[in-house]
Amino acid sequence: MAVTWKKVGFYSTLLTVEEQEIVGRLTGGDLDGIAIGIADNNMVQVDGTINNGEYLKATANGAEGKTFAEVASDISSSITALGAVGTKATPVNADKVLQRNSAASDALVTSTWTQIKAFLKTYWDTLYEALGAVATHAGLTTGVHGVGAGTIGILNKDKTIQDADTDTKIQVEKSADEDIIRMDVVGIEAFLLHNDGILTLAKQSDARAYKDGTQSIAIDTNVLVELDTIDFDQNSEFDTSAGNYCFTAKQAGIYLISTCVTFIAAEIGERYQVMVQLNGATQGFNEIYAAGTYRAILPFLTCIDMAIGDVITLLVFHTSAVAKNIGTDNRYVWMAVTKLA
Repeated sequence: MAVTWKKVGFYSTLLTVEEQEIVGRLTGGDLDGIAIGIADNNMVQVDGTINNGEYLKATANGAEGKTFAEVASDISSSITALGAVGTKATPVNADKVLQRNSAASDALVTSTWTQIKAFLKTYWDTLYEALGAVATHAGLTTGVHGVGAGTIGILNKDKTIQDADTDTKIQVEKSADEDIIRMDVVGIEAFLLHNDGILTLAKQSDARAYKDGTQSIAIDTNVLVELDTIDFDQNSEFDTSAGNYCFTAKQAGIYLISTCVTFIAAEIGERYQVMVQLNGATQGFNEIYAAGTYRAILPFLTCIDMAIGDVITLLVFHTSAVAKNIGTDNRYVWMAVTKLA
């Protein structure tokens, strides 16, 4: 046991220093014995060797030096225990999420839900088209998608998809349980898929024109057939005006061209020919050498890949000694055009 003296006022008194104490003077106090330990007002004692850069850990034996790895190992169980922290089912804008800032040496930072939602919206806007305002929950029955208001059917809540002015739409059940798909384009039912699988395309190119009466065909020259009368023309693509007599495609695609030309009186051994031209170039023909003096009938069929604005014409040729007539009605001289695809 160490013994020393302390001064109290004008007097000196014996000071006893117990084991694990040192002599010192606390702020505002007198000289006294100060305990060594980790309690309040104690002097801290180092336990073992502490290296530069280590962290201090308080123990019953004093302060110990710890490396970062040792500290991480010591607190790992506490970090794992975060899984036991209480949960919140519905976060609000002011709630915060803890994260590391990769742009600042992985320093710990927080972000509010307001910031997280704003970031996610900006990111998702680069991936998905905006649906727009939705008026009701009932199957997204009304709202805006892209440009203009429309209707989107979900399950059996709505049986129609339509544009803003309702003149272009798809219907899957116009009447109760009819099981027919209908598509209207600008107020016209252009597509109809029947419940037996038959498809009707009301606006698909489909036209037929013929020569009404007779037409004289000069010898040894290609002559344009005067298809001056229309049987039917779904999209008004036949031009029966003088000098034209042609079909002009409004849409690109594969077209079936079928024709027939009848020479009223043939000459034995002479050649009679019918040909189809695309923009003035022959695409195919049929010809016969007459075996008698009755009619020379020349049918012809072909498929042509046409672009918008391409023109189809029908021409004839013969080698008779004199001009020959073709005709005389829609049974004998005609051309039909149907868009296949």
